Amino acid sequence: MTGIIDMHAHILPGIDDGSRDWDESRRMLEESYRQGIRYIVATPHYSRSGLPSGIYELAERLKEEAHNIAPDFMTGLGQETYYHEGLVDHLREGKALTLEGSQYVLVEFDPQVSYEKMYQAIRKLTMARYIPVIAHVERYTCLRQGTNLSEIARCDCRLQMNYSSLSGNHLWDKETRWCRKQVTEGRIFCLGTDMHRMDYRKPDIEESFCWLVKHLDGRRLHSLLRGNAKKIIQKRKYRNEIQLKNRRTGRGMEKTYDDNEIEIDLLELLGEFRRRIWMILGIIILFGGVAGAFSAFVLTPQYKSTAMVYILSKETTLTSLADLQIGSQLTKDYKIIVTSRRVLNQVIEEMELDLTYKDLVEKVTIDNPQDTRILSISVEDPDPAMAKLIADKIATTSSDYIGDIMEMVPPKLIEEGEIPILRSSPSNVKNALIGSLLGAVLVCGAITVNVVMNDTIRTEEDVAKYLGLSVLASVPEREGEKPEDKEAMISSKSRNKTAAGKSRKKKRGGQAS
Repeated sequence: MTGIIDMHAHILPGIDDGSRDWDESRRMLEESYRQGIRYIVATPHYSRSGLPSGIYELAERLKEEAHNIAPDFMTGLGQETYYHEGLVDHLREGKALTLEGSQYVLVEFDPQVSYEKMYQAIRKLTMARYIPVIAHVERYTCLRQGTNLSEIARCDCRLQMNYSSLSGNHLWDKETRWCRKQVTEGRIFCLGTDMHRMDYRKPDIEESFCWLVKHLDGRRLHSLLRGNAKKIIQKRKYRNEIQLKNRRTGRGMEKTYDDNEIEIDLLELLGEFRRRIWMILGIIILFGGVAGAFSAFVLTPQYKSTAMVYILSKETTLTSLADLQIGSQLTKDYKIIVTSRRVLNQVIEEMELDLTYKDLVEKVTIDNPQDTRILSISVEDPDPAMAKLIADKIATTSSDYIGDIMEMVPPKLIEEGEIPILRSSPSNVKNALIGSLLGAVLVCGAITVNVVMNDTIRTEEDVAKYLGLSVLASVPEREGEKPEDKEAMISSKSRNKTAAGKSRKKKRGGQAS
């Protein structure tokens, strides 16, 4: 399905004050298709006496007539219902039609209806699980007062406006100014032609369409002309997304209709990455260099020294399985005892370290290789010699402490720490790689967001892709011509044309005299 969707049209012949016969309906269809409309929902006026005779047959024939014009031209069926107290019952009984069999109801009121009556009507429809779509919202005087339009838009209803209300002289026409404001501020859900006949309210959206393209971005334009109406046609169940949003952010939120899903064109995204490959590589190198430099010149290098002790359960050689099991269990206990407060505080006191217990704990790492009774006591410090001294001291102090409190054979020191030559951290290469990865993620993320959020329509392909419309013509650019040059040329031509016109008028005036 492509192109504009018209949700309000009196195109079925002989039912109401719309089309008079099939010849007129066909001409209305042809004119609509020419202007870019690809789906029309026929909405004849509702009657309290029930559905017009043969309405479904007429709707089927309308589909055939549209298909004869073009294979991608489609139509649907609904009604423009005039609200009265029995409307909900008529909807439930099938005496009145919703839009395309959905929960959405195109409903109109008397132009002079009070705001209170309209509000109550909307509430009754929504409580009956219908979604009112207020037809030609610009006609109701009560909605022009204060914040009434904004308030009614928060009542789980939708607002439909006629295309014709957006055309006219914006500067001098107060009505047009008001209508355009509601569109630009996002209160309008969809637009409709409200076409009746070829000589009265004929389908004519060209002027309004030009204004919309100029003042709305691509995504909002798509929502207004096609996206929101498409949800009704596809019979999607109503999800009160706006209400959930209001619950999260507060009841004062005003409802807007720009809720289409964001689609990412992977080919377009990859093409954008390719076009910006040098920028991407530059940022990756920059972030990697900065991270590497920070690691090399700012971060304090650390050196690690490791001492090892051996856990015994007896003074003699272990000969039994029980002894082996006891030794393995003791290893787990010793790992905790080595970093206990008493042991480390004693190390700090005897070595006169300018450290607290928490500071020293962060420097110490205890490791027990699998299936062994060996404890590795590692210490990191900016001073390589100090790292060795602390590791050795912790090993001897913990061994003595364990022997005293557990009344068992203390662990044996089997290897003292060495003065490290190479630093253990930070790794300049590793940090540079992390910085490069971070740079790649940030620049690719920024490009992705820019591609997704960029609604600018640059080419004929963009018009067809985002709006589903066919391009009638385009203004070619001369080779090497800049956009500003083109604008200057157009402005110059306009001035020359005006001057020439004035000259001709003056000349004709001289001849006449």
